[in-house]
Amino acid sequence: MSKYEKYFIDVSRFKKIDIYRYLELLPGHRGHAIEHALKKLVLCGVRTGGKPLKQDIIEARDTLSRKIQMWEEDEEYERSQNLAAPHDAVPLWTEEHEKNMDLLLLSRAETKL
Repeated sequence: MSKYEKYFIDVSRFKKIDIYRYLELLPGHRGHAIEHALKKLVLCGVRTGGKPLKQDIIEARDTLSRKIQMWEEDEEYERSQNLAAPHDAVPLWTEEHEKNMDLLLLSRAETKL
């Protein structure tokens, strides 16, 4: 077994895969925001929306910045509830996070229309 074995995914059961299948096959769950940013970075400048490379990278950065902001909001809430999580603790991704990200992405899409 190669020391880089974790970087390989068996896709032999598929004729081809798209970015969504790729993300689904990766071990672990990163949450919608991180997977959204990964999609933008993997396909930056070549997706059907016609956005230039720089715009996709900016939007991936904005999405990751929002994810970090959400972690900080969660940490602040935990502190306010005297739940003091360890300094490097990352809250679990919840359905509430998913709804918030969907609302954020929807509002961004509507402002671009």
